Amino acid sequence: MALAYERLVALFGTHALKPRDPLRQLIGTILSQRTKDEQTALSSAALWARWPTPEQLAAADVAEIEQVIGGATFPEVKAPRIKRLLADIYAERGSFDLSFLGVMPTAAAMAWLTRLEGVGPKTSSLVMLFVFGHPVLPVDTHVHRVSLRLGVIPPRASAERAHTLLPALLPADAGALYTFHRNAIQHGKRTCFFHSPACARCALRDMCDYGSGQGL
Repeated sequence: MALAYERLVALFGTHALKPRDPLRQLIGTILSQRTKDEQTALSSAALWARWPTPEQLAAADVAEIEQVIGGATFPEVKAPRIKRLLADIYAERGSFDLSFLGVMPTAAAMAWLTRLEGVGPKTSSLVMLFVFGHPVLPVDTHVHRVSLRLGVIPPRASAERAHTLLPALLPADAGALYTFHRNAIQHGKRTCFFHSPACARCALRDMCDYGSGQGL
């Protein structure tokens, strides 16, 4: 896995974490579910342009939220989910400030997040890594597919299980985990496609179960 990490760095470089607002990251991650990055960015920008504060968004009509985020997939599901998320956070915390998560133990913070409707291991990992720099690895479809094909996790391992398995194979460092997350996504988009992966030009082929004909 260390060699795969280094080769992906050679292809795509390293990436530095940058300051992010935890609530906006959380809502943006919900918007991103089954949605292309470009549409997620547009929908998120439109949402916060229309309601610049979480208080305003929490008071908004769900039908209007659905209209504003219409560029994302399943806006009819995500709009009420966002409303419920904000209501649940405020009911428990008395504010929309999620900075308290950054000083909690990682497992406890992720458990708190996953109690919220629509928040699973990937979303909670994204918030904890991207916002607070905790050493966790979000596993999206690309990260999962690349890892399965390399053979570094068991062939039938789910994405949820991969959230536990993969960090143990990488440096326990937020910067390295963020870099691997970003680079595995790029590799999945550019080479390790779901259908007809471009194994002939893959920089990881010699260490890949799938590329060498041994795997999936």
